[in-house]
Amino acid sequence: MNKDDQFNNLNGQQPMIRIPETVQPVQYTKLDIVLEHIYASIQMISTECNSFSVHVVTMACRELLLNLAHQKGIELEWDHRRFVKPQFWNQYRQKSVLAYNYFKHADRDPDALYNGPSYGNLAHLNDAQTLFNISGYHSLGRKPTGPMAHFSVAMMLLYPQYFKMDFLDEYPEHKRQYQSVPKERSVVLSALRSSLLASKYLPRIPEFD
Repeated sequence: MNKDDQFNNLNGQQPMIRIPETVQPVQYTKLDIVLEHIYASIQMISTECNSFSVHVVTMACRELLLNLAHQKGIELEWDHRRFVKPQFWNQYRQKSVLAYNYFKHADRDPDALYNGPSYGNLAHLNDAQTLFNISGYHSLGRKPTGPMAHFSVAMMLLYPQYFKMDFLDEYPEHKRQYQSVPKERSVVLSALRSSLLASKYLPRIPEFD
């Protein structure tokens, strides 16, 4: 039994991050791990997991993407080096990874109190970073997937002010439907969960159905 078979048969259950009816590679690339991080982020956000843990996954994915893009000579659209002056790169990075470093390290500051974004603001940052991660994954040559599309639509409902919506003018019926859909976070995430469950990207738990 190879390592993938062992992983897929762990405790006799299929891990929820597996893609249905897809043969998994025996050797994983960094981009394969990026994909798994994106799926994990989408799953955690859809099930309203705590923002602290979600942040660790979304930021780990971000770091992988930035490093891979740098090695390949690709400039990601959201790379801070595109819009921050070089003399402020280190300062910007220290601020951007402040919460991430606090959540994953305790060697230098075991008694330090958290002093990063609020719980609610961190949730918004996780939403945005997951969208950036999806964009970065595509920029590195991989095609977007169904769960990525479901998540992107959910974010368009939650944050319409951040998206260019002019294209809907060409589709009056879709625009009407979009405008009539509830925009509350709990409702939108519930719909996202339903989409992920229907496509088997979340496990169905019979006793809770």
